[in-house]
Amino acid sequence: MNTSELVMKRRDMNHAHQKGELAPEDFWEAIAEATDGLYTPEEIEHLHHSWLLDEYEGVTELIEELASIERVTLACLSNTNIPHWERSTLYRGGALNSLPIMDHLTHKMVSHEMGAAKPDARIYEIAEEITGFQGERFVFFDDLEENIAAAAARGWAAHLIDHEACPATQMRAALVGACVLRG
Repeated sequence: MNTSELVMKRRDMNHAHQKGELAPEDFWEAIAEATDGLYTPEEIEHLHHSWLLDEYEGVTELIEELASIERVTLACLSNTNIPHWERSTLYRGGALNSLPIMDHLTHKMVSHEMGAAKPDARIYEIAEEITGFQGERFVFFDDLEENIAAAAARGWAAHLIDHEACPATQMRAALVGACVLRG
């Protein structure tokens, strides 16, 4: 299998894993097999759990500030999987669903529970059903262009975030521009 075929196969398997169609143990095995034995399933599992890092600087404070605004409803729409959501050890310990910012969210919408993943249109439809809000009511942030394009196609105010720059600063600027926060 050439490199581009391996990348596409890994992407498809990861997408299935994020949609809850592929159990974690089956995912480790499938990825190991796709690497032609370069990695064992145990090594793939270890790498997978090591993927997550710490929260971005300033995001907790921004979420806390937004949570204090009565007219704002906070939500998370994440492509993730069971190990990252529930069991994975982060840099400071804990799982994604136990991060401090999660306490401020009204809706925690995760792909493996929704049976859909970004950029598939269905996940955005489900998010609208869950929240009761429609397109223009969403101010959406993501670090992948295809996810931004899909959200924008539903009428969401979608903003591409460069994870190598300061996400909190970028998000704040977009929220000021959308008149959610004062400048």
